[in-house]
Formats: sequence, C-alpha cells, structure tokens
Amino acid sequence: MRNNKKEIKPEVEEQNKEPEVETKQQPEPEGTIFDSITYYKSSDLDNFMLNLTSEQALYCLLQACQSAYKRNVFTIVESELLSKSIRKLTS
Repeated sequence: MRNNKKEIKPEVEEQNKEPEVETKQQPEPEGTIFDSITYYKSSDLDNFMLNLTSEQALYCLLQACQSAYKRNVFTIVESELLSKSIRKLTS
C-alpha cells in the first residue's frame, strides 16, 4: 500500500525588516535643571527665564522641591511641609 500523504513542511517566514532610515541624532543637551528641565543652548535657557509664565514658574518651583528632596536637602519636617504644600497647589 502506498502512502499518498504529502509531507507538509512549515514555511519559513522572512523576518520583516523595516527599511533602514537615516535618523538625525539630536544634539547633546547643554544642561539640565532640577533633573527635569533640559536645554540645548544657553540662549534657550535665557529666553525661557526672560519669558517665564506663572505656570512655568510654579512647575520650576515644584521640580526644585522634588529635586532637592531626592538629594536629601530637607529635614523630615521640611519635607512634610513641602509635600503638603505641593499637594495643595496641584489639586
């Protein structure tokens, strides 16, 4: 008796390779303030400070407090007061 079954071989799928696209690398930042505000040129930083809005000023103060807390700058009482103050301003 002859075996009429065909052997099924799994097809090898080609890996979907995305076309290589040349990407421009972003320049290295010149500096970072409070571990969260990055600038690439000192003129950008100057412009930011000269045109600071109320919302940006509040953001900077909150980031400064959080950055200082990470660096263990405050006592436990100061940390508690800052934490409550931040929650009051952001809620």
